[in-house]
Amino acid sequence: MAANEQPRGDSNSFAPDEIDMLASSIAFDVKDLDSFLPALVDKIRALQVGSVSIKSKKKIFGSASLEKAIFGVGDLLFQITPKGNGLLPVCIVSKVIGGVSVKNQQVTLEVWLKELVVEMTTHAAQAGRDRAAIERALGIDL
Repeated sequence: MAANEQPRGDSNSFAPDEIDMLASSIAFDVKDLDSFLPALVDKIRALQVGSVSIKSKKKIFGSASLEKAIFGVGDLLFQITPKGNGLLPVCIVSKVIGGVSVKNQQVTLEVWLKELVVEMTTHAAQAGRDRAAIERALGIDL
């Protein structure tokens, strides 16, 4: 397998174009934050890149609204609170070292999304290179 090829045959692997599709679909979903965030959570969980943590609040009739979502990719945490200050969500990017947050930066939704997609793409590419190196070392050709 060439270094720039994506592994085949594994349900946990994905191609970089899937990340690009996620980025382009995000732009269309931002209009309605209440449906956008659950969709984003589902998309990122399906890609299996990093970690996803959510906090929801149950409503009277059994439905739940998303209060906060945190996506962990590499040493960065991407936190979004949809009902922050008024109509705009609160978006925070944090750098975490050894389980300790060393830098928290509040950014706009657009910057937050861009940085999330860039970090996911970088992380996915590194995971693909690591997997290819292990396969070469073990003599596995998928």
